[in-house]
Amino acid sequence: MPERAPEIADLFWDAAVDARQIRHLLREGDELSRRAVVRRLLEFGEWDEIRAFLTLHDIERDLPHLSFRSPEVASFWKEAVAFWRARPR
Repeated sequence: MPERAPEIADLFWDAAVDARQIRHLLREGDELSRRAVVRRLLEFGEWDEIRAFLTLHDIERDLPHLSFRSPEVASFWKEAVAFWRARPR
């Protein structure tokens, strides 16, 4: 069964975007737009949404440049990235 992208409309409540548009912004959008999408996904997305749209590389690339709503969110993602990088493959 092919993996289905989650419904993204609830996550981007203030913009009329679909999964295709989100993928386009992440791959071909300007830096500011891409980072806004990454931040929204990391702050408000569920695991399925985050995994469907972002790679570890995406998160690592943009994480130092993101301003989150709380220091706890930033700390969580920094620790999560460090944990994933430290895991043996």
